Amino acid sequence: VKELEQKFQNLFGVSVQVYRQSGSVWIQTTITDSWTLTEQNNRAYEYAHKDAAKGESQ
Repeated sequence: VKELEQKFQNLFGVSVQVYRQSGSVWIQTTITDSWTLTEQNNRAYEYAHKDAAKGESQ
């Protein structure tokens, strides 16, 4: 993620920030900037399915 953000800055001169959805909230990925986009997506997918499973068991 950090590499992607830096590429936008270097190529286009714009600052970007990647966010990841966690449940119903969008989280800025500053703490997990070292993760790849795939890792970000996988974590969001796992979290979404964990929440869905919780809702089904209640």
